[in-house]
Amino acid sequence: MQSAATTVRLALERYRLGVDSYLTVVVTQQALYTNERAALTVRTQQMVSSVNLIMALGGGWDTSQLPTPKDVASKH
Repeated sequence: MQSAATTVRLALERYRLGVDSYLTVVVTQQALYTNERAALTVRTQQMVSSVNLIMALGGGWDTSQLPTPKDVASKH
């Protein structure tokens, strides 16, 4: 995803310099957003799968064992 963000930044710079059309910027932004959406989908599926595994094994937890939003954000 970082490379897609770099590509967007470079496309914007090339547009500002008059080297490329704005269509190039839009296409690179679309690729970045597609990558971000895919990453979110994978992360969501990982969380759902973890819950399903714990439930299938008969386990559970209480709220004190759940990660905080800060813990989740730091794993990206």
